[in-house]
Amino acid sequence: MRVVYNLPVKDGVVISISDQEKKIAFDNINVKWEMNKENHLAFVNLIITGIELTITNRGFIQDSFPELEERAFQVGSYVANRIFIQTGVEALDPNFVFYGYVNVFPETLEEEKIFANHRTAFHSCLPITWNIIKEAFQPPEDFTNGFMVSKAFANYADGLRVPSPFLRYEQFYKVLEHVCDSRDENLFCNRISSLIFQYDQGFTPDSIRCLRYLRNRIIHPKTPYGHLNPSDVVSTREVESSLPLLQSIVKKLLQHFLEANDEEI
Repeated sequence: MRVVYNLPVKDGVVISISDQEKKIAFDNINVKWEMNKENHLAFVNLIITGIELTITNRGFIQDSFPELEERAFQVGSYVANRIFIQTGVEALDPNFVFYGYVNVFPETLEEEKIFANHRTAFHSCLPITWNIIKEAFQPPEDFTNGFMVSKAFANYADGLRVPSPFLRYEQFYKVLEHVCDSRDENLFCNRISSLIFQYDQGFTPDSIRCLRYLRNRIIHPKTPYGHLNPSDVVSTREVESSLPLLQSIVKKLLQHFLEANDEEI
């Protein structure tokens, strides 16, 4: 049986996909772009095949799959984050995986006969209404490669979403920690700078060390370096002035993720 989670594009968002037929698969979940009659993206469908067909005690074809939800949510979140990073628009809500917006379809002749004699419970809900500006999206060539570091993309996307420069700084910095989580300062700074060096030779271990100190001053209220607090305008300006540098480094690290193989990451 084939299970399809439908993630609707939020009302008011108009997205064009240049290559609608491009097949994308993550963790055995196929992604299909479903267009409306105006040729705009209407749904991102997450398709899982080979699921055992089950009849419930009430005589319905089972169409609720808690055991699949975590995988589907991860893929849905990754697609939503990549669209948001590229367009700046919140086009999808991956929580629709949990709302039960799902369809099931037969894959064999035997299953077709069962579908002909049984109904599904039809777990579904109505899409949420939003008012978003018109944007366009083209799935990049590295779309599939980036899924192996979907958590890093999630932190970067959340950093773009939050208005607070302090929270944004924290989320961006977490991308650095996806590369190296060592508490050894020299090891951490040397590892990050060595990866960025291939893209920009202007970044040194000292550049990373300054960003590390700033992060510690944001996170820890009691630090010998002096705490940076949102209630203080001087602190706010210091964090805001460092955000462009941190974001530039993060974008280069994400590019490294997309170009590197599994062993390098």
